[in-house]
Amino acid sequence: TISYWSSDEMLWMDGKGADGQGPCATDNAAACSAAVSFSNFALEAGAQVPAAIAAKIGATAVAQPALPPPLPPTLPPTLPPKPAEATCPGEIQVGDLGSVSIIPTGWKSPNMVPIRLPDTKTIVPRMGARGYFADKCTAGEYSNEQYMALNLLGKTLRFTTSLSGAGCGCNAAFYLVSMRQNPLPSDCFDHYCDANNVCGVSCPEIDIMEAN
Repeated sequence: TISYWSSDEMLWMDGKGADGQGPCATDNAAACSAAVSFSNFALEAGAQVPAAIAAKIGATAVAQPALPPPLPPTLPPTLPPKPAEATCPGEIQVGDLGSVSIIPTGWKSPNMVPIRLPDTKTIVPRMGARGYFADKCTAGEYSNEQYMALNLLGKTLRFTTSLSGAGCGCNAAFYLVSMRQNPLPSDCFDHYCDANNVCGVSCPEIDIMEAN
């Protein structure tokens, strides 16, 4: 799952912390950028270590992909589609895995926030958006059996993210939840579940990244 959201009460993530070394004294959700981006996804066999960590533990580092250019501070407005006009955002290519469909939340809501796929490598969630990795996408319909259930044991999951403009109070998140195993539609009507019971259904959650 990928999401982008904001709150003036995000100091649990970006605050000063117990050691006083954190970046944010206060949060300002109103200053968050219109969107962030995730790109260059790859699922590879074997454990690989980023250069910064490898230097500390003496392991062999792997080459990291170049960072994408920063997003503009604002994006042109995009009107959300009505449920009857729902469309699938498209597919991205995940290295060593192949095509992956992206399913947005909100098809059942008039306040849907879109997710944009500008190319086959990049996902751009606008503020308030949430999207799911899936084996396939059927526009306007949600089925837990369409969501991906990857076996990540013994593998490395890599991706690149651009957080330009996502400051204190913004949260760009990439995480694993058991939606494929959840037959309940939930209060969000898309089988979403997580550890915080956001849509009324709880399930295991592993946060890969929550950052700004």
